[in-house]
Amino acid sequence: MANQDEIELLTAEVKSLRQQLSKMQVVESQRREAQDRYSGILDIAHEGIISINETQQILVFNHGAETIFGYAADEVLGKPLSILMPSRIADTHQRHMSNFAASSVPTRRMAERTEVYGLRKDGREFPAEASISKLDEDGRQIFTVFLRDISDRKQAEAELQRRTEELEQFANVA
Repeated sequence: MANQDEIELLTAEVKSLRQQLSKMQVVESQRREAQDRYSGILDIAHEGIISINETQQILVFNHGAETIFGYAADEVLGKPLSILMPSRIADTHQRHMSNFAASSVPTRRMAERTEVYGLRKDGREFPAEASISKLDEDGRQIFTVFLRDISDRKQAEAELQRRTEELEQFANVA
């Protein structure tokens, strides 16, 4: 009789394990779907989206970032963020990142203190608009930058300023 009880107990345990496995498979499938959806959202964004770890190694580099900087993602993943910025601002950027990491603020516009510049693969600098957020993930901080190249806007502003000055000079002469 004990054998029959043991068999029934083992059968119930196997049934329970199968149910748990089935639930885990559903959760894993949902996680994969969410990850695919997240990846799709990142890839269609025009803005450059770059995530880095605490040591400023690049973890995420979306299609928008590839277009802006001229690098393919596989060329920069795992590399230091400094390859994407002019060397003259690297030390200042490092200080700002340390201060941001230590602060309780979860997100901030990066141009609050100074203008932001990026460095393309071909060595050309460009002005940018950027915001940064941080996320604690398993005791580590992950930083994500949303970056927009504003070269065209800056050029249009400079042209508008030039024309305004010409008009003012013309008005003074008249």
